[in-house]
Amino acid sequence: MSNEDFILVTGATGIVGSAVCPLLAEIGYTIVSLARGGLTNPRTSTLKSQWRRPPGELRVVSGDVELPLCGVTDSDIHGLRGRVAKVLHCAASTRFEEMVPGDVWDVNVCGTEHAIDLADALGAPEFHLMSTAFVAGDLEELREDELDAGQRTRNAYEASKLESERLVHARRTGDFSVYRLAIVVGDSGSGAIPEFSGYYGFFSGFWLLKRLLAARWRRHRAQCTSANISFDDSGFLHIPCHIPCSDTSTLNLIPRDWMARQVVPLVAAKARGLTFHVTNALPPRVEDVIRWSMQALGYRDFTTGPLRSEAQTAESIDVKRVIGRTMQTFGAYVNHEAKFHQGNAVAVLRANVDPPTVSQSSIETLVHHAVSAGFGIQRKDRNGCD
Repeated sequence: MSNEDFILVTGATGIVGSAVCPLLAEIGYTIVSLARGGLTNPRTSTLKSQWRRPPGELRVVSGDVELPLCGVTDSDIHGLRGRVAKVLHCAASTRFEEMVPGDVWDVNVCGTEHAIDLADALGAPEFHLMSTAFVAGDLEELREDELDAGQRTRNAYEASKLESERLVHARRTGDFSVYRLAIVVGDSGSGAIPEFSGYYGFFSGFWLLKRLLAARWRRHRAQCTSANISFDDSGFLHIPCHIPCSDTSTLNLIPRDWMARQVVPLVAAKARGLTFHVTNALPPRVEDVIRWSMQALGYRDFTTGPLRSEAQTAESIDVKRVIGRTMQTFGAYVNHEAKFHQGNAVAVLRANVDPPTVSQSSIETLVHHAVSAGFGIQRKDRNGCD
């Protein structure tokens, strides 16, 4: 079999990989999915059960990006050597917490180095890295041909992805592509997504808080009322809290189906040592996204925008705790976003890229799907009062 047919993919069961792999199979590639535990991995079983292509177009190899050569056995390397045209490295940790930089570094930096080593061992002619547009850090703007532009990264995640790009540039000479993705959200039609991180991490705490307060409202209504917290007959939560954010900055969201349609033709094209910003050229204001999302969660009487001394806040430690934790993790993203210049995709594909539509209606679709899936959180209702 020609090596033109095989693409080895790490992270094939994740948010990005699971959207990209079926489209790659549609244009003739056989997907070799690297998965921890191989066929015994439940997420691999899910990927196979949702596979709508001929079964032979999806193969699974046991491995772990945190191990040398991604943990692929000598036997599997021997069987694949010379047959893999491209390695597509999608596996990544998107944890933003500063208290776990080691975990993020092990997956995103060491994992990239191991994936490059594996590509070398397989004799794969091309290496493709899924990165993030937020390697821009605190910059006002970032071009596709810029890497180290004097930016300060804002957390361990951004620092690790910037370092992974440096590794690719140092280890591969022109036979690579880097895809800097914006914030990937659910499919544009259904809102479906296999994991709830990034955008969803900001709002999952508010979803849990509403459930907590609903239980408290049923049991301790007078106490809630004294704290200016109430539910109306339609189930909307009225709570005078303030969510601080910029009133001018944007939030670059891209639906995963739109992302996959942009990325797949670029992966199929010959790698030329280019970086591609897979971003929304017309991103919505972050304040609009927060307002639409909170309304879709059933919140009322909240305010958004720059923090003001007169902003009301409900006198509940739970409310303050959720807002505080959310801002500690995501505050940088709702107060500043760089402008991501585009152009390489148009030059390579010779076709214009229409930006995705992100509106109040599409945000409602995302939130309603997340709520129906419990934001991926298996957790019982909490009861009682502080």
